[in-house]
Amino acid sequence: MMKQLIIENLSFFQDTQIEFKEGFNVITGETGAGKTLLVNTLLSLIGEKSEIFLKNEKKDGHITGIFKISDEISEELKSIDIYVEDELIVRKVIKPSNRTTIYLNDNIITQTTLKKIGSLLFDLHGQYDHQLLLKKENHIKIIDRISQNEEILSEFLYRLKEYNAEVEKYEQLKKMLIDYSKEKDYLEFALEELEKMDIENIDETAIYEQLTEMENFENIKEVIDLSLNMIDSDDLNLNLLLNNLKKNLTKFSDKSSKIGKLCQNLDLIIENLSDLYNELYTYGNELYYDPEQLEELRNKYNKLQEVKKKYAMDLNMLKNFKKEIVSKLQLLNYPQDQLTESESIIMELKMQLKDIGLKLHNRREESSKKFKESVDSTLALLNMKDTNLVINIDYNPENLNQNGYDDIEFFIINRFKKEPQPLRKVVSGGEISRIMLSIKDFLRKNDPVMTMIFDEIDIGISGDTATAVANLMKNISKYKQVITITHLPQIAAKAQNHILVKKEAKSITVKELDSDERVKEIARLLGSGESYETALKHAKALLQK
Repeated sequence: MMKQLIIENLSFFQDTQIEFKEGFNVITGETGAGKTLLVNTLLSLIGEKSEIFLKNEKKDGHITGIFKISDEISEELKSIDIYVEDELIVRKVIKPSNRTTIYLNDNIITQTTLKKIGSLLFDLHGQYDHQLLLKKENHIKIIDRISQNEEILSEFLYRLKEYNAEVEKYEQLKKMLIDYSKEKDYLEFALEELEKMDIENIDETAIYEQLTEMENFENIKEVIDLSLNMIDSDDLNLNLLLNNLKKNLTKFSDKSSKIGKLCQNLDLIIENLSDLYNELYTYGNELYYDPEQLEELRNKYNKLQEVKKKYAMDLNMLKNFKKEIVSKLQLLNYPQDQLTESESIIMELKMQLKDIGLKLHNRREESSKKFKESVDSTLALLNMKDTNLVINIDYNPENLNQNGYDDIEFFIINRFKKEPQPLRKVVSGGEISRIMLSIKDFLRKNDPVMTMIFDEIDIGISGDTATAVANLMKNISKYKQVITITHLPQIAAKAQNHILVKKEAKSITVKELDSDERVKEIARLLGSGESYETALKHAKALLQK
């Protein structure tokens, strides 16, 4: 439940602290006093888009919400890797640059995480919810929420994704068969050409090296022989020169540490020179020239360059191209194999979807009966005893969609109209408000959220109906914290905690009213239809009920 809301330098709020109590809290104020801005601030606190602005554009703005959380909410939060107990503090800092930083118990979190948390902290219902209720596509969402179908629906959507992917694959296979058949001659010619070249086993680098070596055989042989003679010959012997150099230096190696190190380096040079000689000698002996092999290498290399240019591919691309050709021709030669396999997978997934879809339908049917009974009963309490909710669930095994096979719509039937009327045709604001409240009353029984906020959903009602709505909210507050923004004295009088929002000059003030102040505020809500003294007496009477 919400314990405290702190607003600093936002909208018309300077430094505002609002204390909320368990049970029934009510917020009142004159039109334009700032109640809507307060609602926008609450929405922003839980990650929803809302219109808020800095009061002083040179300073940061702050919204802080302090919440007491239940064990159930604590467990829900663990599912998104947030571990808190008892108390949770959400704080938003809005910079003049419009950059926003969000903190959860002093740890920075993202906007996405805030939205997940916000959906567990409180549920805000206002005129916008009325519009959602009038949209048919939202009716099935309400029934699924009541039916607790989240897990089953998630499984259905997973299977539906698999099904759609397989159907798309099947259609692509059929299209590929048409496309490949048009290029079959080309594919077969290309495959034959690549197979003749034995493209998989070609090493272009090795061919090029072998080719250039054989083409330059005489020059390479000549430079090897010359190098060997330079290292070890009668005329110029590098090996002998280095050994003589070592002898001369060694005489003084014990006299100079630097010469000692030079001698060690010279040993390495002599050893490396010996290795070089051996490698050159071995390479010279292995080097050979074969005119027929040279011609074969030239043809093979030139053919590879020709094919690379022809298909505009390098060697690796050509190897992959051949694999693609084999795959395409295999599909063309044995089309039914892959089509039949895909059809079999589609049929299996379709059966799974029908099983899950039927389970969803049965759960919806079952929960809808309880839902209808509860809503009808609540509507009777709200002076709509001749009005009943009709839930039409149309199951069509051919109508596969992301919700299963059901089409759901809410209808209203009453004594004035013989046939059920779609809920979207209910034009009275007072009627839709009470229908919404009846639905929310049922939903709260299956909802872990501890706080319900009602933003003037009582528009269009008055008199005894207003009293009935007030009594229902009072009853809900036995199980949930209720925060209601209202203009009705009957509702305001039922609250345990009364908060007044007032606009003074360019600032909004928020105050918790004491008993005397409540009497005056409720008298104001009663309006000018009564004298002030009569309104005060009426207000006191309402508070005593």
